[in-house]
Amino acid sequence: MIEKVKMLIGRQETILKLLEQNGYMEVTELASQLDVSVATIRRDLQILENQGKCFRKHGGVIAQNSGLMLEIPYDQKVMVSTEEKKKIAELALEMVDDQDVIILDAGSTVFELACRLNVRRNLTVVTNDIKTAIVLAAIPDIELYVPCGAVTPGVYSIVGIDTQDYYNTIHANKVFLGVDAIHADGSITNANVNETFLKRAMIKAGRKLIVLADSKKFSNNCFMTVCDFSQVDVLITDSNIKEESLRMLERFDVEVKIAKMENNN
Repeated sequence: MIEKVKMLIGRQETILKLLEQNGYMEVTELASQLDVSVATIRRDLQILENQGKCFRKHGGVIAQNSGLMLEIPYDQKVMVSTEEKKKIAELALEMVDDQDVIILDAGSTVFELACRLNVRRNLTVVTNDIKTAIVLAAIPDIELYVPCGAVTPGVYSIVGIDTQDYYNTIHANKVFLGVDAIHADGSITNANVNETFLKRAMIKAGRKLIVLADSKKFSNNCFMTVCDFSQVDVLITDSNIKEESLRMLERFDVEVKIAKMENNN
């Protein structure tokens, strides 16, 4: 019995060391490396999570002290940087032309853009965001397409293999991409594995990539990379962005549009 307890503690210590090294790991990957069953790893992770040492997430696990941001429910996201998102959306609207074919990513900032599209004519819009789709469905001058897939609880985005396959079959003038975080090295990162793969498919489907990101996104980091700014044509952010972030963006051939906030002189 004592030996079993020692083995259990030793395995959990190994799991924490692997998470410290990698930040995020799949449950199946941990099981393979430790040569135990997936069920055994899940029991270990339940214990570690109860101890506050890790977070289980979408078939994987993140270390408590990894510094990586977890996915935030939509109802919480929408309360953050509200004015910044509205100003960013107003600038983004200037980049939408009549008769455009556009892809709108999921998220609260892109949703603000969707709320303003009734002033454009003969648009074709593809979105995987249920809340955005509801707004656009009420505008007669918009031809709306919503891919099939599974709905992410609390986030209202449609994801999955079928959703990705749909984006692989279409072509758009512009993609308006929302982001969870922007790393100091210029990589755009996301907290949701399925959304990450979907965003990559959106990027391939569009001729022009426009990223909408309030300045707070530059102080975050998530575990999975979507792309870096070498693939971005335009970034629209707010005037609270820090100088160090602007210097980072100068390394990339990206146009930066800055929405002026009232608290800036």
